[in-house]
Amino acid sequence: DDSSDVEVVNGCTQRSQVNWEKNREWTDKMVEYLTINSSFRKKLFSDSTADAKKDKRAKAVARDEKSVQYGELAKYIFKDEPNEQARYANDPGKYATAVETRLRRLNKRYQTCLGRIGATGAGLDPESVKAGTALASLIGAVRDGFPWWDELHGFWRELPNYNPVGVQSSEPGTDHASAAADL
Repeated sequence: DDSSDVEVVNGCTQRSQVNWEKNREWTDKMVEYLTINSSFRKKLFSDSTADAKKDKRAKAVARDEKSVQYGELAKYIFKDEPNEQARYANDPGKYATAVETRLRRLNKRYQTCLGRIGATGAGLDPESVKAGTALASLIGAVRDGFPWWDELHGFWRELPNYNPVGVQSSEPGTDHASAAADL
């Protein structure tokens, strides 16, 4: 029975959408899962070679297709969600796709925030930014409008495919982080 996956909009029957904006707790739950499961997260977002070398470990590489990983995240978010569990059970693939789409939109928003912060702060650990500086104010404004900033920046700030501004080649021995933190 597909009736639980159908809604009427403007007099037309259509497949119901997964509405992340009205259900921010779903994004909270997704970020929670990614925070708790660092190995899963590293595989999903492609582990940083630099991090693996620094931690003296092998780089984490996903054995499953990304769609399987999105499905795992969707299961965590939706299988016990009272208003979604029947629709999730009926079409888990739709929810895996919704998770993928949500992550892409979060990444797009993250990229916009990086643009606001600029190259100086894009690759920094927020903990290294001095309070009261212009950079701290910019990061504070980003946090106010993007509640998942700290977690996503922690996941993505050293991955060039997510943060092309903050991960750059430079002269060996140049300490950009401490110079930027002093701004």
